[in-house]
Parts: sequence; C-alpha cells; structure tokens
Amino acid sequence: MKKVAIFILRNNQLRNFLPVIKEMLLSGRIVPVLITTKTMNIGIRAAQNYDPALNPFHDQMEVHYIEHIDEISALLERLDIKVLFSNIILPFLSNLDYENNSGSGLLRRLKEKGIKYILLQYCTEEVANLPKLFSRESLDLVSGFLCQSQYWLESMVEAFARQLKLSEEDILGIRNKSFVVGWAELDGVKGLDKEAILGKYGLKKGKKIVFFDPVGNVNHVPNFLYKYHFCMSQTGKKKLLRMLRNLSGDIWISPGMLWKLPSYLKALIAYRKVPNYEALFFNLQKFCKENDYLLICKSREKNNDGDFIKSGCDLYTYDRSYLPFTLLELLSISNVYVGFNSFSTVEAAYFRLPVLSINIFLAKYEFREYGGKAYQYIEECFDTPGEWLNFPGVNQVYRLYRDRIDFAKAISGLKTNPQSQDEYIAKFIGSEDGKSSKRILDVIEEKFL
Repeated sequence: MKKVAIFILRNNQLRNFLPVIKEMLLSGRIVPVLITTKTMNIGIRAAQNYDPALNPFHDQMEVHYIEHIDEISALLERLDIKVLFSNIILPFLSNLDYENNSGSGLLRRLKEKGIKYILLQYCTEEVANLPKLFSRESLDLVSGFLCQSQYWLESMVEAFARQLKLSEEDILGIRNKSFVVGWAELDGVKGLDKEAILGKYGLKKGKKIVFFDPVGNVNHVPNFLYKYHFCMSQTGKKKLLRMLRNLSGDIWISPGMLWKLPSYLKALIAYRKVPNYEALFFNLQKFCKENDYLLICKSREKNNDGDFIKSGCDLYTYDRSYLPFTLLELLSISNVYVGFNSFSTVEAAYFRLPVLSINIFLAKYEFREYGGKAYQYIEECFDTPGEWLNFPGVNQVYRLYRDRIDFAKAISGLKTNPQSQDEYIAKFIGSEDGKSSKRILDVIEEKFL
C-alpha cells in the first residue's frame, strides 16, 4: 500500500488534516505518515508545536520528527514516500541552502528525488500573500494545489498570473494541477449534538449565545491606529510610557515612519473618542447581560488576550480538540458571531449565523509592509460587496474608525437571507456534503500516486 506524508508544524494544522487522516485509515487505500517537529528551529515561527495528545490517531500511524526542514527530503527518500502533502509552504520557499540560493532549493531537491509536493488551501494564503512569495520556478516545482471551491481556485490563478506575469500557457499549467475538493475540516459537523456540547462546556441550556472571535493584542503588527489606539488599554502615565517605549522601537525598525508620524498623531487625536479594544468588548458584554445572552470566546494563546476578555466571558477557552474541532462545536451552538478579519467568519456563515464583521485595520496607517500586504487584501475584502468579509444577507460590516457601533442596534439589526447564505457557502466553501476528505484522497490517488 502506498504512503503519503503529511507535514505539519503546529497543533492547529490538525484541524485540516485529521479528517483526511481518518478517511485514509478507514479506507485502507493510503497509509498516512505524519512528519513534524519538536523544536521551533524549522525556518518559520510556530505557535505551538505538535502535541500527540491532540491527535486521536497518533498511535495508529507513523510519526517522524525532524529538527530542521532540510532533513525532510532524505527522510522521505528513506521511507520510500513519493507524495508530500501540507498546507504550509513558507519553509520550503525560504530554504536557501541549496544550489544558487534561489529560494526554491528544497522544492527542487524533492522534485529531483521524484517526490511530489501538494499544497492544500489554508484560509486565504493562496490568494492574499503566497503569490508574492513564489518565483516562477517555485510555482513549477509544486505538483498540485487543492482548493476549497472554484472561487478560491480562480482567485489563486488570477493572483499568480498577475504577480508573476504569466502567459496563457503558464496559466493553463496551473489550472491543470489545481483541483476543487471542498473543506475537509467541515466533514462530519452535521452530526454535532448541541445538547451534548452545551453540557461539555458547562453552558446553560435555553440561552442565546454570542460567539466573540478576538482579534488579538500583539505588538508586532505595524499598524499605527491598531497599536497606539485600539490595543492601548492603559490610562495616564502608564499609557504614555508604553506608547513612547513602543514608538522608539518602531522608529528604530522602521525609520521611514518618522515622515508620517505627524499625520498619524493627527489621526490619533481625531479618533480619540472611538472605543478601543477594551471599551468595545465592555460594550458587547453589556449588551449580552442586558439581553440575556451568554458570551463565549474561543481564542488562541498567541492572541495574547487581555484579562478583561478572559474573565469577561461566560466561557473562554482555547482549542481542546481538533476532531471534533472546538471552534466548530462552539459555533454550532451559537446564535450570533462577532469578529474582526478572521477566516472563522466563513465557518460561522457555514452554520448560518448572523455575522458582525468589524474592520479595525486601515491600510493607510500601516508603517511597514506586513504579511505580504495581508491587510491591504483584508481591507479590499471589507470594501467589496460579495467578498467573504462583506456579503449582503450574510454578514454586516462595521468600520470602527468610521461607524459608531451600538451593539444593541447592530446585533438586533442583523438580518440574514437564506438564499444569500446558500450562495456564500457555494462560493467560499464549495460543498457541504461532508465528503471533502474522500475527494482529497481520490485526487491524490488518481493524480499523484
């Protein structure tokens, strides 16, 4: 029986691959082999390394650990594995320890050994920033792209064509190795037991629930209003000292921001009455108490959430499991989703929740490029009706630095349209038949093994 290697760095990647691993084990057609790392020295920042306790199939499959990304090609050759499957590619594009320092050395080495690299869609990466990281050569070295829906496939092809100035022949080449498979993470969610989930998380029955998706409070995002207004919860001297400390560090890293500092400070004064993160959350909390809603939050450790969020929710939790996936369990029992620019917006829409999307990132206040211009892409999705962050009948957009958010009016005024929800799911998720894992196996087996 043929083997397929699945490469992950972080626990949260299990959400994408556990349904596929389960299908492989049940079908008996393909043997899954997991490759991961116990260390952070892998060429990419990892949020939390692989924990066997979160993989219910850990003892039923081969698991191999590597110390550095360069080890992977020799390991695959030794195991006689010809297909490598993952939803991350940055370590492979960043590898420079090979001929000519082209940045595609590891991908080339895999291809020379007859190993095919297949990339599974991860959120919006293939559209928002990966095309900016690829070279023409590295694009050729990827054997296949698996996308959630036709929309994402077309958007990916268009992004590559625009960024790399591809010919019609090149574009046809990408299309020929790209396949629509759906979203494996959502396989099996139709069978979730809401009563059992309420009991599992200790939540009262018979209550409406607001699901709050935090944006995170992190110091590395180079957006002036986000960093110096939205995330500033201190007051008085403490606030001033923190601002000066952050500002000295940012100017050291990005001296060009000095030229824009007067306009940034002017904006800071102009928006001083706009609620910051803490005030925004307290407004939401107040709405929930006054209207008898439970307020729940599923976060991640890297979000660095403030204590006001951790102690201010009826339930605050990190991922407890990935099969079933904690996020999907909690969305399935919720009545409203309130979030920012997370791709969880799409998952909330899958459960047909009314979605309130809050835009706090204005690209013009970004003082250095971040994430391949990720926030320019996010802002475009907020501003374009029919995009995943702005789809009439599915989600309502509020722009923090333009609109004044009254949560009572905003949430009570949320309206969904069943036809729009169906169109949204078809466009951004592709299928809700619960057979995405099977399609992934079929494509791998028929096209790459």
